[in-house]
Amino acid sequence: MARRIPFKKEKLEEKIRYEANEFLRREISDHRLELTTISRVELNSDSTSAKVFWDTYDPSKKSEALKAFTPALAGKFRSYLAAKLTSRVIPLISIHYDATFEAEAEIDGLLSKEKFNSSSNSGNEE
Repeated sequence: MARRIPFKKEKLEEKIRYEANEFLRREISDHRLELTTISRVELNSDSTSAKVFWDTYDPSKKSEALKAFTPALAGKFRSYLAAKLTSRVIPLISIHYDATFEAEAEIDGLLSKEKFNSSSNSGNEE
């Protein structure tokens, strides 16, 4: 059975995700990050570090956005977050690309291909 994530942790992850998106929209003027969004945040058990996952709406801009997400940007975001959060500990931020949507698209493609293959094979048997 899966362990339940404590409500406080979920709430803090959502708050960090919201603030990260606000940070990208209001504080960063880098054109490479225009169509970028923060998709999810994962805190460790004691909330001292956070993995911030991003994705872009325009796949052709992925490599440009990847260059823009530097450790310096993570440090700026942590400083921004310190002003926005009321918690005692501000987590260390690490930024990661979120390949979830690409994996979902690949799985959907495989499933529809399999569905097409199975329907065309059943039509040949008659």
